[in-house]
Amino acid sequence: MENFYDKPDEVNSIRLLNSTLTSVEIEWDEPCSNNSNITGYTVYLNEEVLVEGLNELFYVFESLQPKTLYII
Repeated sequence: MENFYDKPDEVNSIRLLNSTLTSVEIEWDEPCSNNSNITGYTVYLNEEVLVEGLNELFYVFESLQPKTLYII
């Protein structure tokens, strides 16, 4: 029997853990790997890559400006 390999699914469930006036902490569940290795996560802020290769299932955005819209 041949194994099926495909790229891992995208993260689709992001939860807010904590926030202050200048920081936000989020977490997510590991997505389905589809028989491929998940080698890390890419974190975006305002559609720009902020971190690549993150090995954790959480991230803390720091030094944010109060009353500012951010896209995560």
